Amino acid sequence: HSLLVKYVAIPIHTLIISIDFPRKMEIEPGSIVIFNHPGILDAVCILRVMNRIKNLKVITNSWYQFWFPKGIISWLLEVLFGGIPLYDSGQKLNTVLQMDSDMLDRGYNLLFAPQGALQRHDQEDPFKPGIGMLVKLIDKPVYIIKIGGYRDLWPSPDKDLDQFSFSEFLPKKRGEVKVKISKKIKLDWSSLGAMQITNLLEENYKNL
Repeated sequence: HSLLVKYVAIPIHTLIISIDFPRKMEIEPGSIVIFNHPGILDAVCILRVMNRIKNLKVITNSWYQFWFPKGIISWLLEVLFGGIPLYDSGQKLNTVLQMDSDMLDRGYNLLFAPQGALQRHDQEDPFKPGIGMLVKLIDKPVYIIKIGGYRDLWPSPDKDLDQFSFSEFLPKKRGEVKVKISKKIKLDWSSLGAMQITNLLEENYKNL
């Protein structure tokens, strides 16, 4: 995973997308890192941040249907981002959350896009309540990474990921994006409801 990210994914992505990084970047191991989802392979920006702070131990929760049937999308999620299928409810969801918690205890960081699907319009989608439930149950610090300007360079077509043609997967142009990183957010999550946590994190994101 680390070798593929450092020597294949990041160099290729850097040829297309340059990043204006903040001067100071700190993300504590064992944290939840949430980010906006403005375009194709935007999460590689997050990997580039994690590489700079020398912690590429990451896992990602992604919609379980990417694995049915298993194909190139699920392979990329697993190999590049430590992808784990995220279910809506039931014992499978509980198993995933326990796995997330165990991996964070081992110093991994959980990458999560709280808006869900790729951004397909200029107006961003609101945070989904699932992020509040996730944070409440796992009870770890949260950092927010905001990627600005990405949609102008490598936008997502207005269709499902598995319906993209090869040409639609390609970037519109090369250019620079700006990354902002929040300070650590750690409250007594157990005292807050899932929707309260969601709203709080979304407000912090908007103010970043």
